Amino acid sequence: MAKNKLKSAKVKKTDTAVQEETAVVEETVEKDPRIRDKKATMLGNQRLVNNITKENMIIYFLTATIPPVGLYMLWKKDNTIPDGARYVWTVIAIAVIYAWIMQLNGIQLATRY
Repeated sequence: MAKNKLKSAKVKKTDTAVQEETAVVEETVEKDPRIRDKKATMLGNQRLVNNITKENMIIYFLTATIPPVGLYMLWKKDNTIPDGARYVWTVIAIAVIYAWIMQLNGIQLATRY
């Protein structure tokens, strides 16, 4: 019976232990902006949508209009764009570059009859 009580006993964390864990997470979050986004949602932060910032919107616009510059900023620059969004915007940039090449060769992409 004593063993069952020991097994079912829950260990409660003190407030200081929770504060220490939070401090450790905050220190690692400050070092890498990509971790900041993931940890913000894990910690219950108010900012859940981290990829809607002024800098990221500029990168999205450049990727859609001037793909070489946009791709450089998308992959080489430190930003808070999630990896899934990077892959999607890379496909968009490849589609725009393909359209440019087709236009330079004089091939119409959409023909109307």
